[in-house]
Amino acid sequence: MKILTEEDKKNFLEWSEGNKYLYELLCTCWENEITTFASCGGHENGNDFPYIGIIVNDKSIPYIKSILGQLQKMQNIAISTSARGRNPICEDNELRGIVFSAHNYNCCEMFYKMQKGIKEFKKEIELSPRVSAFYESVKRFNLTSRDEIQQMIEDGMVEGATFSTPTQDYIEFQESKSLVKNNKIIRFIKKILSFTKGGSQNYDILQKKYGFLQREYHEEKNSKMDQYRIENFNSEVHNQHGFAPRKVISVRTPINEDITVEEER
Repeated sequence: MKILTEEDKKNFLEWSEGNKYLYELLCTCWENEITTFASCGGHENGNDFPYIGIIVNDKSIPYIKSILGQLQKMQNIAISTSARGRNPICEDNELRGIVFSAHNYNCCEMFYKMQKGIKEFKKEIELSPRVSAFYESVKRFNLTSRDEIQQMIEDGMVEGATFSTPTQDYIEFQESKSLVKNNKIIRFIKKILSFTKGGSQNYDILQKKYGFLQREYHEEKNSKMDQYRIENFNSEVHNQHGFAPRKVISVRTPINEDITVEEER
């Protein structure tokens, strides 16, 4: 196990952008020699997806399986593999990446469960058929040579795969948010927007359910996501970890908003 230095901790504080769960995940990845390449902690008023990227290699594969086991029941997340870099692609030891992305309202839950998966990777894991099929694609991707990946890219083929768990009401929330944001008559639109899923569901209800940046996650309380919202970010629990107010860093990996499952070719 690698030892965290003060310089490492300083870097992870910056890269986690004030998200203590992402900070702890980055530290755990480092200690277990899991290479990460980019991350985002989530932003209150931004459109960036909270995410973390991990290099796929022989070392990370067992941990990835355990992480998938922890995440397989989560809704509204996306996990995708792809080659890193274009013209040229990255060197072989940094070529294959897997990105775990969430949304503002569930980012702390995802980072927490990923860290738990790493810490408990030696435990027996049972994956659902769909997640198991995705994991097999990750293993195949790890064994695909650099030349084969380069040829796939040149031929316009999909060199990776994606697993996602979108819910209909979250899709409706994103669509309604986009309409409200782009229309000057906001109050009028909010009155006429309505959605149906087991009954009437309007914009305000969806906004309350999904329209916040998650600050805390407690596993025993996961039946009510909105109770984890912390209005006062500069709380004692954050200060004791040394977190400064959230800021944006330049490293980003673009994640498509509407992600579908694609079969590996």
